Amino acid sequence: MQNPLMRIGLGLLSVLAGLASHVTANVPDPVPLAGTAPLEKSGDIASELVAAADRFLLDQLDQAAREPKERWHHDRTSSAAYEASIATGRTRLRHLLGLHDDRPRRRLCHWWLPPTIRHDLPAVITTIFTR
Repeated sequence: MQNPLMRIGLGLLSVLAGLASHVTANVPDPVPLAGTAPLEKSGDIASELVAAADRFLLDQLDQAAREPKERWHHDRTSSAAYEASIATGRTRLRHLLGLHDDRPRRRLCHWWLPPTIRHDLPAVITTIFTR
């Protein structure tokens, strides 16, 4: 003899299975969006995607190697002028690499320090790290 809870569970499961088959039977065939078509490509699509990305990046590298003078304007008259001329490029590279932080800077929380050290904290830190 089976457990009554098991009978109820199996009955509910069969009802749910019947509902699922009824719902999926009434679903119309999908219609592609306007201007699109179903993907009917065979073969290894992932390898083709990687190869296309590789070709694109190699073309971009070749193009960047052919026209470096148009992209880079370095002022080599002095070291200060050179630093100023590459500052925008450094800022852009820092942004592209995700090395920028737009959050506001927090002040060092030193409320727990005794007042004698708190007023001269930078000097104390310098003393600690130069020993």
